[in-house]
Amino acid sequence: MPHAPVSILMARMPGSEIGQTLIPKAKRTALAKLNLFLSTIRGWKRPRGNEEVCSITGGAIRSVRVPRQTIAPCATPEEFHDYLLSAAWNSCDSEDVYENRLRTARKLQELQRPGVKFAHRDFEHHDILVDDEGYFHITGLIDWYPKFWEHTTALRFLQKDYWWYDCLMKLGGEQYLEESDCERALTNLTADSLSW
Repeated sequence: MPHAPVSILMARMPGSEIGQTLIPKAKRTALAKLNLFLSTIRGWKRPRGNEEVCSITGGAIRSVRVPRQTIAPCATPEEFHDYLLSAAWNSCDSEDVYENRLRTARKLQELQRPGVKFAHRDFEHHDILVDDEGYFHITGLIDWYPKFWEHTTALRFLQKDYWWYDCLMKLGGEQYLEESDCERALTNLTADSLSW
């Protein structure tokens, strides 16, 4: 049986990836609009309380970032993090490296900021299409995730000298650098349980 027993009609969206062909003024306009978009969706009220991590319909979420690519709704961010850590195992060269990564990954719960927000689950520059005037269309799905999720997703494998890193910092990513370090440690501990 297929992973998702549905058909999806894919159509080419007009525009270019943000930053690919835009003049600097259009890029600034698009980033300002993107910032407004993100702050607007983060302000939406949740239909089922402030803490549950779930899909927009209240069901399971799917992501390549979670073990077995799916996770049932979690009543709290702590339950969500416990599930993410449940797949951790020692594939490190030493017990010290493993313990350090585990300690760093567990720090996510200490850093948890109040509230779960509507967030883009794959917040990457190739999911943001813009025209030459700076109007943009975001492609992808959004779900209820911890506030840092969209930034740590985008920062996971990103080099600091890449232009998208600078954009993410301007869109609030600098608030989540410590969470990003924790996410990298978590990915190192659970990568073998993830399907790419």
